[in-house]
Amino acid sequence: MSSPPPFLATPGEPPIPWKQWKKMFSTYLLAIGGDRYSPIRRQAILLHHLGIEGKRIYEDLPEVSLGMGDGQPSNLIEMSLQMLDLQFTPKTNLVLERHKFFSRMQGADEDVASYVATLRGLALSCRFEQLSDCLIKDQIVRCAYSKKIREKLLMKDPSLEEAIQVAKRMEHTAVWLQEMDVSNKEGRQNVINEIKNKGKFIISEEKKRSTRNWEDPNRGKSDAREVKCYRCGAPGHIASSKMCAARNAICRNCGKRGHFAKVCKFKNNGSSDKDHTIQDVQDVCGNLEEIILTVEENSIDLAHDEKAIGELALSESEWDEAKVNDSVMELGAHSSVSCPTEEASSR
Repeated sequence: MSSPPPFLATPGEPPIPWKQWKKMFSTYLLAIGGDRYSPIRRQAILLHHLGIEGKRIYEDLPEVSLGMGDGQPSNLIEMSLQMLDLQFTPKTNLVLERHKFFSRMQGADEDVASYVATLRGLALSCRFEQLSDCLIKDQIVRCAYSKKIREKLLMKDPSLEEAIQVAKRMEHTAVWLQEMDVSNKEGRQNVINEIKNKGKFIISEEKKRSTRNWEDPNRGKSDAREVKCYRCGAPGHIASSKMCAARNAICRNCGKRGHFAKVCKFKNNGSSDKDHTIQDVQDVCGNLEEIILTVEENSIDLAHDEKAIGELALSESEWDEAKVNDSVMELGAHSSVSCPTEEASSR
């Protein structure tokens, strides 16, 4: 067992207050079996641990200098300790010491056990005597940091030990609840982060699908102007579009369905610029007596319901003659529409 440090090795203030050092020395002396030593041996151990300066002060005390203790009484060490008490125990102001006790409040990071130990130390210099435990308990109720602990202790009148146990249990419960809250908060945050990540993934996938399904309006307009239908030759749509007017049309050049003559790739070598052949005539009114002939730039378009009516031969004069089933009709070359009469149709 290590011995306590010297009380006062050099002049000045003791590094350890006398009361604390005295307790340390008494414990050490008991541990080494000092109660079985002779009074002079115990006295020698005390003087050795006082240090050089402490031993000098002790020897200069009036009682020692007058020869007290020369007879080696059995209580020699007790007498020496009492003289040292008078020498090194500072004179205290009782009012000031009690003010320190009643002003001591529990710190935010200080547990109840440490707070009670501090109150006990302050109470030693207050001379509370039998009231010490009661006043320490009252101080806990008044100045405990936790409001819940103060409320709990005010609901009943516990003893000091009961108050300490209640405060400790409530402190431990508060720590456990805090740990549970942190754990639950982390768990909820993990769930929230997972949901956010899934949401971002879904939104990203939706954007990709939206980009594939929908084109930029400006880009669409530009592409629409560039695309040209090979069925009708008009820009703005493709051949498979339902908007195309030539989907069910009959070509005047090759007679096939699905495109106009102006885009037809079939070449008819027997055709003449002066001869205008009408291949199709359509009954648009549902009456065969009414035939609509459209004349555009020396050509005549006759639409019909896939039944050939005849051929028309036109001259380049102001009035062109048209022969329909061996019947001759005169048509104005500059007229947009000519409708034959019932009499002409009957011929």
